[in-house]
Amino acid sequence: MTQFNIINIDETDSTNNEVKKLAAKGFPHGTVVRAERQTAGKGRSGKSWSSVDGGLFFSVLLRPPAEMAVNPGMITLSAGIAAAETARSFGVKAGVKWPNDVLAGGRKPYRKFCGILAETSAEDGVSGPVVLGIGVNVNIKKFPTDIAGIATSMYLETGGAFDSVLIMESILQAFTPLYYKALDGDSALIIARYKQLCLNIGEVVTLTNTVTGERITGLVLDVDGGGGLVMRLEYGSVYTAWSGEVTFNEKL
Repeated sequence: MTQFNIINIDETDSTNNEVKKLAAKGFPHGTVVRAERQTAGKGRSGKSWSSVDGGLFFSVLLRPPAEMAVNPGMITLSAGIAAAETARSFGVKAGVKWPNDVLAGGRKPYRKFCGILAETSAEDGVSGPVVLGIGVNVNIKKFPTDIAGIATSMYLETGGAFDSVLIMESILQAFTPLYYKALDGDSALIIARYKQLCLNIGEVVTLTNTVTGERITGLVLDVDGGGGLVMRLEYGSVYTAWSGEVTFNEKL
């Protein structure tokens, strides 16, 4: 079982950046940095993560064994499962939007309360350190106007306040066995758990290529064994996406 060494700080630009610095200094697997505030939190594709008071911001240093070529996507999906299942255990009707946003999934429109960002320099499998950042809107009671329609918090979903440290510890505890499944190459269990939580399956979505801006609309059929999003497009062809941003549509 992974033992986590948790370092608490008041403020940082990004907990991922803090952990990268510690990784460069040789800090061990399981090092965690938790900040009360982030001034430049990061999301996927270079997006910012709004760090409103009442949020939980932490990053974990993972050092997979050098001889294991782990699919980085399995680590990301595992973190999404851990965050969603933890939120459910505290009363939030949570689900995941492919690949790694955690939404309050009890009703439409779904609203995001947790984001995940895994960063590694490895190109073929995971052969170096992985920095896994997780941001959870825990006790936030009000959001800025520009994101109020798409963001929510555990507090707003349940009406109750939570201990952010307990939420973090619960996510880490839920993530640990899934991480070791990923190391063992047991993606089938991870994918099965993920599909139970995935809000995209059976829905029409638009996939946006974050590099080219190309947009594809289709019905989500499945999440395959490698974590790809399987879509049936308008004229019946099947397409599997490995990256991109998805938004929900009403119809093809």
